Amino acid sequence: MNIEIRKISESGFTEFANKEWDIVNKKHNLLPPKENYYFGVYQDNSLIAYAKIEVRDKTVEIRDILVKDDLTGRGIGTKLLNHIEEWGKVKDCNKVVLKVPSVYDKTIKFYIKQCYSKDATLLKYYYGCDWYYMSKKL
Repeated sequence: MNIEIRKISESGFTEFANKEWDIVNKKHNLLPPKENYYFGVYQDNSLIAYAKIEVRDKTVEIRDILVKDDLTGRGIGTKLLNHIEEWGKVKDCNKVVLKVPSVYDKTIKFYIKQCYSKDATLLKYYYGCDWYYMSKKL
């Protein structure tokens, strides 16, 4: 077999991954299909925060939330998280889950303040540090 490895575009990756993971998951009856959603927070037509989430089997997984660095601590993340939770309820979801690195002290405190619980510690999960698996029932 003669193969070649090349860089791939995000759209090419997404198309291939979605198709092939659906095949694998159906084959093993492992995971229900997922849907990806993106939310942006704008101020004066400028993107200042975003969230990437996945919905799978009545569970919202926060894959990414990011607020512009010089705007943290102003309630933007709270509003975005509240939006995700309310949106999840409308989509008939019953839980939100996420992973956060243990070195992000402020982020962990933020999620705990929003009533998320630490469900598990993933030892040396990425980048040589522990990560917390956190969740909240909706």
